[in-house]
Amino acid sequence: MTLGQGNRLSLTLDELSRYQNQCAKHFSFSLTLACPLSCKHCLVGAGPDQGHTTMPFEDAQVYASQMEELYTCGVRSIGFTGGEALLASKQVGVISQKAAEAGLVCGIVTSGYFFRDERAIRTLVKKYPGIQVWNLSIDAYHLEFVAKEQIKLAYEVIKSMGLKVDLRLTYHAPATDMDQEILDYLQSFAEPDDLSCQKIRKYGRARELDMPGEPENIHWTRPCVTQGVVIRYDGSVAPCCCSL
Repeated sequence: MTLGQGNRLSLTLDELSRYQNQCAKHFSFSLTLACPLSCKHCLVGAGPDQGHTTMPFEDAQVYASQMEELYTCGVRSIGFTGGEALLASKQVGVISQKAAEAGLVCGIVTSGYFFRDERAIRTLVKKYPGIQVWNLSIDAYHLEFVAKEQIKLAYEVIKSMGLKVDLRLTYHAPATDMDQEILDYLQSFAEPDDLSCQKIRKYGRARELDMPGEPENIHWTRPCVTQGVVIRYDGSVAPCCCSL
């Protein structure tokens, strides 16, 4: 795979219908803008000084109590993001537990910052038995804080625990040599179905990045299709992650 190649600008009607149908069954929770990283490309401007943005635990309990009703309404999966969602540990725990009990598939996006060694990985993953899908972010800016070998170890350990892992590479527009180098590294050990790529969007701190413009042939750029409703840490609701 080469970044920026092999993708399409358009969707067939069947693909669009299938994608929209999946989105109607998914909710995401943006639990906090707090993060131990302060990456230059961060879409939401997350960082160590954003602890005040974390969703109150009382609110998380209310959402958790509604998981059975969501399932009855047709929702089949939820996701957690941030910032670093694992910093909202109690919130992740209570919502994911009730969601899993109701039959919902739970996923979480993390930088892997806390996955320092095999013991730490297993301990942290077992803390959230309701989460079946672990999305590990990696890119040129994350590598300043999280070594690529750390992501590889997390991938292998979590997979060995029988859980789904998705490696999410964010790359420049156009892709740089470093972006391609990271992708080549991921492809050296990960299964193809466990890899996904998305471009850096010029929002948040990424506005300051020197990128010449929109790349060609980026999947889902036109049309922009919601990937499911997002409930923010402050209780506000957005139609998709792009409006965070």
